[in-house]
Amino acid sequence: MNRFETSPHFTTLPGVALKDRPFILTQPLVYRTDVLPDLPRIEMPVGFRSDLATVPRFFRRLFSVAGWWRDAAWPHDFCCDPVDAAGNPIPYFCNHKEAAAIFYEALENSIELAPILEDTEKKRKMAASIRARMRRVARFLAWCVRVGGPEFEREDLDKESQTGMSASQGESQTGMSAPRGESQTGMSAPRGESQTGMSAPQSEVFQ
Repeated sequence: MNRFETSPHFTTLPGVALKDRPFILTQPLVYRTDVLPDLPRIEMPVGFRSDLATVPRFFRRLFSVAGWWRDAAWPHDFCCDPVDAAGNPIPYFCNHKEAAAIFYEALENSIELAPILEDTEKKRKMAASIRARMRRVARFLAWCVRVGGPEFEREDLDKESQTGMSASQGESQTGMSAPRGESQTGMSAPRGESQTGMSAPQSEVFQ
């Protein structure tokens, strides 16, 4: 059954633009998916960075990048940019269509777990209406990911490159990750910039 085995705990890097992935995990995050039978457990290490849900600029006044859908963005972004516990790129463990399916699956998970009161018949009807609207938003966001997200294909995995996802691995991961192609020295930095001096205080913490 698909679910988050741990809750996302992350913070925002001060002064980092959205395009450079300002949101960074402060604790390991584990998501179990039904989309990948051979690799059902996706493990994201401390330091992995995300821009959260991919929302076209035109729609950002209506859909914040940190809305209720933000949790689902973490496994999707990790599918698009997988790294090991040290922040080094590893082979793609799924293709872009599977990544979009995982995003939609995680959105559905968030909808089902949404804290909506249903203790009376009236509230149950209202909850059903709210969840129906959330599902329409989920379908739109999943469409945005399929249309606007990167295209990639699954690559062969060896034993050493399966640090970030596995069916049985139970150890927590540590280390700081950066977007694919960047070097890694302590705190990760925006693409193409030196990582010296990126240990600025973290201004916000989410959980």
